[in-house]
Amino acid sequence: MKVSRNTLRIVLYASIYLLPILGMINCHGWNEGTGVVQACYIDFSFARVYAEFYYMLALASAFLLLIPLVVYILLGVLLTEIIVRVSIRQKA
Repeated sequence: MKVSRNTLRIVLYASIYLLPILGMINCHGWNEGTGVVQACYIDFSFARVYAEFYYMLALASAFLLLIPLVVYILLGVLLTEIIVRVSIRQKA
């Protein structure tokens, strides 16, 4: 099965950047002090932990001049480009 570079990039970027947003939208009632969410619409333990991690990343970024968020974005771009280049080389 041949997948183009752009298709692979779209899938990777969507999983890196859109899934955390969807996870945070899924859960509500996050407490800044304890770092836990009250409930999720689709409720299972991984969804809670996933949302709590990204809520804590956003909170830490608010107090640390957005440095953790910038590092997350740069790591996402770097890993995506490495995966795309390695997968294309293996096909050739």
